[in-house]
Amino acid sequence: MDKQELRKKELDKLFNFLECNRLFSGVILLSLEGKVFYKRAIGRKSDSEEHSLDSVFEIASIS
Repeated sequence: MDKQELRKKELDKLFNFLECNRLFSGVILLSLEGKVFYKRAIGRKSDSEEHSLDSVFEIASIS
């Protein structure tokens, strides 16, 4: 197993834990020096729809 596969396995373990315990819902994209090395969608948008890598999130700020 090379370094990149080991990194992916460890990240999967972390995000599996977060997903199983409902501690995170969203989309993860990690890159290093401009190259994507990990991407994953976790959780649900609604009762009937899961997140996908193309999910869109509305972000707002109240100040």
